[in-house]
Order: sequence, then structure tokens, then C-alpha cells
Amino acid sequence: MKTAKTKNRRSTWLNFAMVSAVVVGLSLGVFQLLPESHPMRALRGVSDRTGQVLESGTAQGASLATEAYQSLTFNMLTSYPFREPNWAKMEDPAYIASLKLNEQISPQIQAMNGKKVEIQGFMLPLDMSEGNLRTFMLLRDQMACCFGNMPRLNEWVYVRVPKKKKINIHQDVLITLLGTLCVGAKFEGEVLTGIYHLELDRIQIDQKD
Repeated sequence: MKTAKTKNRRSTWLNFAMVSAVVVGLSLGVFQLLPESHPMRALRGVSDRTGQVLESGTAQGASLATEAYQSLTFNMLTSYPFREPNWAKMEDPAYIASLKLNEQISPQIQAMNGKKVEIQGFMLPLDMSEGNLRTFMLLRDQMACCFGNMPRLNEWVYVRVPKKKKINIHQDVLITLLGTLCVGAKFEGEVLTGIYHLELDRIQIDQKD
């Protein structure tokens, strides 16, 4: 009986390990299938790609309790039709210009440019530098990227962590970001990082009892 129970335990753990390996493999494999110009592939593991940084002007350790943050949701960010680019053509300046990316963004969202906002989502780490997280994407849900459900261009927020700030990686956990929203297409080198960017003030984690 003990032998049977031991085998069952081993079998359970083996199955769990195999499933975990498959999930990780799928996640990494999906990134490799993306065009090289797609930010989820091009920006992973690349530190200080250019001198163009989006850093928060908030002083380290400054109190943010008195600042008002507008609620922002992914439903709001995706509430208008947006023509997804052909990422294989994103190295062609003429093609990029033809997309008229900023003109596609709704006036309601454009009006939030420069506003202090708070938004919930899930973290997709992109780049580490000297052991610290430097850039990540905020996504609507956990299905994005890891299971082949690639988000559209208006379905992520690109976040760069200010150099003086240190934050932990929080994967598979719902987080709330507070900061200044920047609306409009931005590039790092030749890579389009997104149409939504956040100058990060702080992160809040939903503490469960």
C-alpha cells in the first residue's frame, strides 16, 4: 500500500512538473513566433536600448497620498476600433506613417494624456538590469501572451521603472499601477513600444487574507 501511495504522489508531482514545463515552453515559444519588430519580442532582455526613457518626475519617497488619480480601465482603453499593424512591416517608415497611429486613438482617451491615473492589470516583465526590473507591460489578463492570445496594440500599457526605484516582479497577481499616463505612439530605436505609456509612481498589490 505504501508503495502504491508513493507512486501516486510521484505521479502527481511528475504530472504537475510536466504541465508547468509545457506552459513555460508555450510562453517562450509564442514570443519566438512573433515578428522581430513586435515589442514583446524585441524588448525582452534588452537593457538601456536607447537614451530615450520615460521616467517619473516624482521624487523618491515623496508622499502621494494627497494626489488624485483618475480610474482607468482596459475597457476604456479598448473602447474604440483600432487597426492592428502588420508587425512584419514595422521597419518600414512609410508603412508606419500610413497607419496614422495617433489619429486612431479616440478623443476621450487622448484627453487623458498627462493625467494621473490608476489602472489594474497583470505584469509581463520585459527587461532586467543589474537584478532590477526596468521595463514591463501591463496586460488586461493572464491569458495574454502565455497561451497564444496576443494582445492588440491598444490592449497593453508600457511601463518603464525610474532608475532610482526598485520594484519586485509580480506575476499572476492582480496589481494596481499609479502614475502619469502618456497617450500616443512612442518608439525605442526602431521598436514601437506602444500607444499607452505610464510614468510609474508606485504599485499596489491586492493583499488577500
